[in-house]
Amino acid sequence: ISKILISFIDDYKNVRKNWSTLNYKKLSEEDYKVIGNSFSKSVKAHNLTVHTCFEDRNLVEYGFTKDECLSKELAYKLTGKIYKEEWKARKEGKCHCVKMVDIGVYNSCKHYCKYCYANYDENAVHKNYDIHNPLSSLLIGELKDDDIIKERLK
Repeated sequence: ISKILISFIDDYKNVRKNWSTLNYKKLSEEDYKVIGNSFSKSVKAHNLTVHTCFEDRNLVEYGFTKDECLSKELAYKLTGKIYKEEWKARKEGKCHCVKMVDIGVYNSCKHYCKYCYANYDENAVHKNYDIHNPLSSLLIGELKDDDIIKERLK
């Protein structure tokens, strides 16, 4: 590990329902100062870098770098493919992360993190976990005879 990417809680519908459990509050400048100083001290001690990707508050004054979560270079290193298109950010400005298809399945992680947008139904998590087969080519379940496989064109 050479760098750490941090993000602050995003306002997703699946996360919003957990705000009271998370004891969510808008961070103050003092909160950012504590976070910035704490991370900065820790990463220096372990010879790491810490960065944020398209956050409203990027903490560069504490030594953080503002970087893409998934840069074109990293995407190429991981996949061997050249990606040219970038995500269009919802916030003002533009995110420079490459646009690519994410692989994953909603309601499939048993960590149940309350700040995660991908889990919203614990019963579905249990059902998905029960049908998981580590030898299958699918993330959850197995390919059935009546399944239809379509090639993604773009």
